[in-house]
Amino acid sequence: MRRVEPTIGTFDLTRDPVEFERARAAAESRMFWNSVRDWVGLVVAFGMLIGGALWFAVHQGLIQIPDRIDSEALPQRVLIVGGFALVFLSQLVGAIALIGRNPVASLKCLLVPGYGLMALRRETYYRPVMGSWLAGLLAVSAGTIWFGLAK
Repeated sequence: MRRVEPTIGTFDLTRDPVEFERARAAAESRMFWNSVRDWVGLVVAFGMLIGGALWFAVHQGLIQIPDRIDSEALPQRVLIVGGFALVFLSQLVGAIALIGRNPVASLKCLLVPGYGLMALRRETYYRPVMGSWLAGLLAVSAGTIWFGLAK
């Protein structure tokens, strides 16, 4: 039987540590910019999809754009739509922040309203994300109540 000698790593005396560090930093930079390019492409593609769907719906008569906006109910509507936008954006930020640690929880946080309250509990960004989420819910509730009282 052949004896196996224990070793602790490998020693390469021909490798230059400065050159190795420079190559590693360049590779990390390339990976970062490739990731940025992919995300920008995804956002542009999503925007084109939404824009195309809206254009199609307007030209087919599925969505009608009013000629005049009711100015009496405008503040309430802005509050409601702004609240929904804030809720969606805070869920999106929470999901993006959580994707590195737990992709399944990130997807749940994006799709299930309120899941971020449990998923982000131990994270440092819990208060800003969930604070904006709750502020959005408060805006939706206040706008809805105000709209109901105004009638």
